[in-house]
Amino acid sequence: MTRLETARYLDHLFHESARFRAVLTDADPEARVPSCPEWNAADLLRHLTEVQYFWARTINHRPDSPTRRSAGAIRRARRSGRRS
Repeated sequence: MTRLETARYLDHLFHESARFRAVLTDADPEARVPSCPEWNAADLLRHLTEVQYFWARTINHRPDSPTRRSAGAIRRARRSGRRS
């Protein structure tokens, strides 16, 4: 899989967040969400904020490779009896 520059991922996240903001800015916080009837607009906003924060943090602090493990993680795995 090709890894994009961090700025490309963050740019995408910024634009998606702007789309959410455009829709939710004028929404009544108590308005029901059609695809999730048990949620209202305030619930959706809270959820989207958490998801966007998670992805921004993941993008900014991602590891170099999904297969590389830190020496500390390997030592902890060995001490606990798991394979590294």
